Amino acid sequence: MSTPWWGRERSPRDAAVVVPGPGPAVQVPRLHPARRTDIVRELLARAAAYTPDWTNQRPGDAGYALALLFGELSEPVLQRLNRLPEKSFVEFLNAAGISPLPQQPARVMLTFTADQGAPGSVLVPRGFQTSVAAADGSGQTVIFETERSVSAASLSMAAAFRKTGGLFEEIDLAAALVEGAPAWLPFGARPPVGATLMIGLLGGTAPRGELSIAFVLASTDGAPPPFATGGDIGAAEPGAFLKWEILDGTRFEAAAVVRDQTRGLTQSGIVELRVPERWRLGRPEGIDRDQAMFWLRVRLIHGEFATPPTVRSMYLNAVEAVAVRTVRDEVLEYVPGSDRRRMRLSQLPVIPGTLELVVLEGGLEGDGETPWSATDRLVTHGSTDRVYVLDAEAGEIQFGDNVHGMRLPRGFRHVVARSYQVGGGTAGRVAAESSFGLIQSLPFLIAATNPQAASGGRDGETREQTMNRGPEEIRTRGRSVTLADYELLARQAEGADVERAHAIGGRDIRFPGAVAPGSVTVLLVSSDRGGEPPLPDAGSLEATARWLTAEVAPAGIQVVTGSPRFYRVGVRVSVVVKRAADVGSTVQSALQNLQDYLHPLKGGEDGDGWPFGGVIRYQALVRMLLDRSRGDLVAVSGLNLVVDGVLQGRCEDYAIAADALIWPAGHEVLPVGEEAGR
Repeated sequence: MSTPWWGRERSPRDAAVVVPGPGPAVQVPRLHPARRTDIVRELLARAAAYTPDWTNQRPGDAGYALALLFGELSEPVLQRLNRLPEKSFVEFLNAAGISPLPQQPARVMLTFTADQGAPGSVLVPRGFQTSVAAADGSGQTVIFETERSVSAASLSMAAAFRKTGGLFEEIDLAAALVEGAPAWLPFGARPPVGATLMIGLLGGTAPRGELSIAFVLASTDGAPPPFATGGDIGAAEPGAFLKWEILDGTRFEAAAVVRDQTRGLTQSGIVELRVPERWRLGRPEGIDRDQAMFWLRVRLIHGEFATPPTVRSMYLNAVEAVAVRTVRDEVLEYVPGSDRRRMRLSQLPVIPGTLELVVLEGGLEGDGETPWSATDRLVTHGSTDRVYVLDAEAGEIQFGDNVHGMRLPRGFRHVVARSYQVGGGTAGRVAAESSFGLIQSLPFLIAATNPQAASGGRDGETREQTMNRGPEEIRTRGRSVTLADYELLARQAEGADVERAHAIGGRDIRFPGAVAPGSVTVLLVSSDRGGEPPLPDAGSLEATARWLTAEVAPAGIQVVTGSPRFYRVGVRVSVVVKRAADVGSTVQSALQNLQDYLHPLKGGEDGDGWPFGGVIRYQALVRMLLDRSRGDLVAVSGLNLVVDGVLQGRCEDYAIAADALIWPAGHEVLPVGEEAGR
């Protein structure tokens, strides 16, 4: 058998070459050299076999000029050819149902103020809109809509007293709201059964219907307390049972709890109470106040707290709002050239899952209105299924072809988006006490404020991020079976700012040291905010816990989200600088390298964040400083760690707790020796 003809075309230079690949791929094949010089060299090397008469292969020759032109035109073509492995990988992810995560809206807690002259509480309906300047500095306006209705009472929180024994003790609410003020214990350090918190509301009109109070709790290290959802089987101790009451003149009446996000004041959240129809001013016995108020009482009637609640602040008339804008009753138009199978929404980007689409199939407006459902893929549906696929970023809707999904019936202005929401992104991450304006008008409603910074708010995922996440998500298939699944899927929670997550099985961090079968603790790390450790806020803890419980965790599993412990680590290092190097820039570069290497989000050997429980090894620090100095550092003559303000021994390793991280702070780089110029 003769040698195949294609073997004659193959050059020794065609040996397989691999280059760094996209996404999680370490290396991919380079199909062909893409530089024009390589192309011209290869062309000239083959010329002797095809055109032996061409011997003048030098500049100035017409054939040589043609070869140069061919190389210039072929270079972009071969560059695209070399992206074929990347293209194949992307198509593989598409076939597996992996697509870029859309941008997510931020969430914020709003408190409303009603005029003192209001005849009663002002009902703020669900979907009430407020506006605020965008947090990204673009000069645009971000709209927030309330997620629930709230009755805004024309009252102010004027006094608070706690009773843990025989006497009431007043809590200075004004001092508690000052920035940096310590949190306070509403039931004392060791709450006994019967411990009481009294809240005095001042105003001329009693609340009607419902009353909403937000409690912001804090732990001893300043991080928000853990948030738990799902099966309550992880508790190692009996819980605390609270009873809410109002003082109607001289007697206490029960106030029904409509919703308690705080789970008995064990985590931050909003408590909604249904108050009795009659609520008269009063003066509680044992409290020395001349002015009568509307008094609210909460008592510990049974059980005990595993950890006494620590309140950072309380707010009246509180409700959650999300950075979206609702569009209603929009008549859709066809995309030109789409064979009447695609239509486009006018507002972008669309929040997935919010589109309510109807088709007027009867032919007359308002007659035969039929809802159509969203789906991820048309190929999984039959010819009679009324389904569509929404591209949230482009705002385009793809309908079926009577083979995979029903084709749209003919008509004019017959496809209507009854409602959908747009928004999302980092523009909604507004700071606390931002200037909110009321877009809609309600009688006696005068203001809205956000006492805390917004949580969540995430831009759409880039292609590179999708390629990194895709293989892991294929393994999870949207369900949490292993701890690694919780860590990956926690980053997809709506309304949460989560950059990293660490899962611990059989643990409930609300009960340190106790074994909690059926519980999974997920420690969250938020995005970098500058000079402080990236602790998650209470909103991110709640959103992630609810997302994992509702969407991915097995039934009966309790998910507890919390914050990891951060060790503050500084490095004191003495270095010898190369004589010819600039000492100042070399020291600054070493300081930045230490900061980056120990960072919880971009540190570590791989640059994807310092590992949880990772040991700080002095040898690795020395090697890193020398490798990244590009020869400007000759040697490292001494190195000490400072952990939480305590100086460690010379050239010693330090082991942090198994589920903890480090926060780099307070590095010192001292140039010493002859090479430093001394």
